[in-house]
This record gives sequence, structure tokens and C-alpha cells, in this order.
Amino acid sequence: MEGPLKNYRKFIFQQDYFSKVKALPGARELLIRAKEAGIRIALASSADKDDLQVYKRLVGIQELVEKETSANEANRSKPHPDIFVAALGRLNVPANKCLALGDTPYDAQAAGLAGIRTIGVTTGGWSRTELMDAGCIEVYDSVAELFKRFESSALVREGLR
Repeated sequence: MEGPLKNYRKFIFQQDYFSKVKALPGARELLIRAKEAGIRIALASSADKDDLQVYKRLVGIQELVEKETSANEANRSKPHPDIFVAALGRLNVPANKCLALGDTPYDAQAAGLAGIRTIGVTTGGWSRTELMDAGCIEVYDSVAELFKRFESSALVREGLR
């Protein structure tokens, strides 16, 4: 159940910040490249379902995402693994055949609790060291850098195809 503080936080974000949200450079290109490589794509987001649809349109990835989970499908948010467990169920894939991409230690911790290894990007304001300490198996400065280094990344090395 949503409490008044959570509702107020959402109201403030939507009123003052939502219009300023921009897609990370290279995000769409990375997902296109992953899809071309035969990697299945799921979103496991702490955003609510309506906001997630806006984000997908903003990045232009609606047709690239096979499955998705949002805060609506999780009892607890990150660092609890609920979002990732729901995504695994939707994909019907074992955790050891998946990788997560996250930009906070909470992403890596939550994915790790679900048995999923995480690639980190520092675009969330966390350092490489903080992300590695949280359990990331590799960290990039940006999604664009991961796209550039796709062939040498864990996305290819881990054999997710």
C-alpha cells in the first residue's frame, strides 16, 4: 500500500523533475546490439508501471523489451530482490543465465540476492569502487562505454545468447 510520504515524493518528482528526465546516451543502441546478439531483454525497475511506460518511450525501447517488472509487481523495492525475482519468473530463465545492468549498489545487491550477476555503470552517481563492492562483476563509466566495449563485455563473455 502506498503511504502519504511515497505519494508526496512521487508528486514532487512528477511535478518538478519528470520533464527533465533524459535518456542515457547509448541506451537504445546497447539494447539493439544486445537483441541482435540474441540476448533477451527484460526491464526490472523500481518505477511504477505508468512511469516505466514513459521511460520506455523516452528511450525508444518499447519494441526491444521482451518482459518487464515494475514496483507494482514487487512487495519490496531494491535492495530486496523482489523486482529481479519477478523478472526471472516472467522470462522463465534461471538466474545464472541472466545479467543485470544497474547504476546503484542497490541494483547489484538486489540482483545478487536473486542470484543474478550485475554489470554496473557510474551514471547513477556511485563510484566504480562502490559498485564493485556491492557485487558488480564489471563497471563502465556509461552505457555508451558499455555499448562501445560490447564485444569484450560480460554480455558476450558470459554466453547469454
